[in-house]
Amino acid sequence: MPQLSQKPLSVRLANLTELLISFAASPVPSHFFQTMADYGRMVMDFDYLGIALVDPSEIGFILHTLDSSLTDTPATFNPAPLGEDLISETIQTGRVKKGVWAEGSSDKQFEQFRAQHQLTNHLFVPLMQGERKLGCAVFAATEATSFSDEDEQIGVLLCAGLSANIEMSRLYQTLSDERSTLTALLESTKDGFLVVDPDGQILVANPAFLAMFEVNTDSLVLGKQMFDLFSDSSIPSLFANDAEDEAELKLADGRCVQATRQAVQSGFGEHLGWSVVFHDITLLKELVDMKTDFVNIVAHDLKNPIASIRMAADLIPRLGDTNDRQKDMHGRIVRTSNYMKDLVTELLDIGQLESNTGLNVVPIDLATELEDIVFSLKTNAEVKQIVVLTDLPTGCEIKADSGRLRQLFLNLIGNAIKYTPNEGEVEVRLTNSDDKLVEVCVKDNGLGIPAADLPHIFEKFYRVRTEDRTQIKGTGLGLAISKSIVDAHSGEISVTSQPGEGTAFTVKLPIDQLA
Repeated sequence: MPQLSQKPLSVRLANLTELLISFAASPVPSHFFQTMADYGRMVMDFDYLGIALVDPSEIGFILHTLDSSLTDTPATFNPAPLGEDLISETIQTGRVKKGVWAEGSSDKQFEQFRAQHQLTNHLFVPLMQGERKLGCAVFAATEATSFSDEDEQIGVLLCAGLSANIEMSRLYQTLSDERSTLTALLESTKDGFLVVDPDGQILVANPAFLAMFEVNTDSLVLGKQMFDLFSDSSIPSLFANDAEDEAELKLADGRCVQATRQAVQSGFGEHLGWSVVFHDITLLKELVDMKTDFVNIVAHDLKNPIASIRMAADLIPRLGDTNDRQKDMHGRIVRTSNYMKDLVTELLDIGQLESNTGLNVVPIDLATELEDIVFSLKTNAEVKQIVVLTDLPTGCEIKADSGRLRQLFLNLIGNAIKYTPNEGEVEVRLTNSDDKLVEVCVKDNGLGIPAADLPHIFEKFYRVRTEDRTQIKGTGLGLAISKSIVDAHSGEISVTSQPGEGTAFTVKLPIDQLA
């Protein structure tokens, strides 16, 4: 039986290569189909060429005409369900169907048109993307001839290229939609957003970031070196290997922003760069300052009234004998005034530390200082029969504020004794592991701190509320003051704890604290 195509195979393959290359001119599916309609006859002889595409529900298909030499050819045939016809079988099996049409075996939707124009042979080639069924290409001819094996191979190559480009178009549209969503999100957020690659080249800078740093348009920064453009600001320091993940930056207009840095990694762990979110905390800082000023003023103004109350209370016993009820009331006044005096003193301490009034830095023998603190708390420990163990190697001298350091460790060691039951154990250990930092660990086997409370224990006025602590008095400011003292010395304080087993506070301080 004669074959349809009379062109040499080399010519057909060359034309096929050009057709496949033409697909890349646009990612729009209609471009692929138009390209096949315009250049399909360069690689294949036919009287009809169509594309049957599976509908989104995958229960039917629609046949679209791409090229036809026949009159009155519909541009699109009626939707047809996937059934037992040849087109459906090609789509469902993913195998090529080629041969002469047998009466009644053709696509039922296509049968009337095929019979009218005497399309006697066919070549159906599936369009697949992996296991996903996209549809099939429909080649048909009126002559009593057949499509050759070469035609089948050409058709398979053509449809493989078309399938790949259809899938690429789908991925392109998905990425385009995601990019549009991301762009809308970044443009609408009030937080600044910056992304740089591992070499510091700026990849993304949203409008809020540009406004914060007074840049007119993103074209002035995209693709540029962040280290060159913002060398006068604190931004480059965020990307140093030893930089903190969070920092507060001052903007040129006086506003304050919190910058949070995050490494960007691929799903395979590749380092792709960094992202930084800039959140304006100016109002928050102002509110904190207002609150601090208010607390300091109130605390300062309360000192004299409290002192007057205590002095008046001290005079009561001198007025003469008192009965039991009067003695009880006098004791309550003294205890309450002492508590209020301690509270005011601690509030003023925090105010001084947070206002950065400076440290009186002097050389200190830390081991000697800790020994003295432990000795001063000896009575507290003996009352509860608590053993205080020390490991304080000599020769550890640091530069720090002696008074503040004493306040820090009196609080930590005093708390360890306070929250350890009778006959318990407290350990104070000093470590000088390198020439830059010293480490002091205060550990007890006392009540411990619940995990839910650990993130909050350094907050002002925060106290752990458990039944075993109801009789233990405190203002809730001691640990807040301790953290402020450590921060003022550019150190670190951390805590680990297990309820019922004990708590360990670790303080790291620089040896050479600048004045």
